[in-house]
Amino acid sequence: VVYELLRRDVLVAQTGCSAIACGKAGLLRPEAALEHAGPGLREICEAAGITKPTLYHFFGSKEGLFQALVKGILDEFDRQTREIVESPGSVEDRLKALARGHFAYARENDHVIRFLHSLLNMPGESSPPIDLVGFYDGFVGQIAGLVDRAVAEGHLGPGPTNIRMLVYMGAIGEAVHGYLFCKQPELTPELADLLVVERDVVVGRVGAERQPVVVDDLDALRRRVRRDRGARAGVEV
Repeated sequence: VVYELLRRDVLVAQTGCSAIACGKAGLLRPEAALEHAGPGLREICEAAGITKPTLYHFFGSKEGLFQALVKGILDEFDRQTREIVESPGSVEDRLKALARGHFAYARENDHVIRFLHSLLNMPGESSPPIDLVGFYDGFVGQIAGLVDRAVAEGHLGPGPTNIRMLVYMGAIGEAVHGYLFCKQPELTPELADLLVVERDVVVGRVGAERQPVVVDDLDALRRRVRRDRGARAGVEV
């Protein structure tokens, strides 16, 4: 734990047995900061091939550089989402494309996903302020707008958009978390498509064999899922 805190540039104060353990590990040596702490401004500039004055001119500080890097990641997410949402095609195809994009990004950039999750889980004062909640609301709002337009145009059956987003984003999130934790499930395009096809609470296609689902609360959703599973198994639930 101490090594990880140092890596994140968190000051660690220890007493008693914990301090003794840190001493035995060599963490009380002054040079330990250089060995284990996160990169300083000098190392960042050297890696980027720029000078400190140049960095300060564009970003103001190391905190400004951090915020710019995170904003770049979030802006790219937003751009890709908007591109898919506004592309031609059925709502089902676009929901599949969004899920596939999530999976592909998590496979290829798992370190970035872990980094963003760490920002959500660490105390707010541990890093420069980033409006992750505002980003997420806007991100989900784009997808919710796609679903609402499809309902208004008669391509989807009626149903509460907030529940549809909870199921859709929850399914994607659970799959990504499992992959980050133990590499299961495999984040394949086929699985991404199934999250849309099998979740008729999201798709609710008009005129399809599945009936549009209207869910008022999570308990009703759970009852619906149990009933559908029982029907597929030939069991009355």
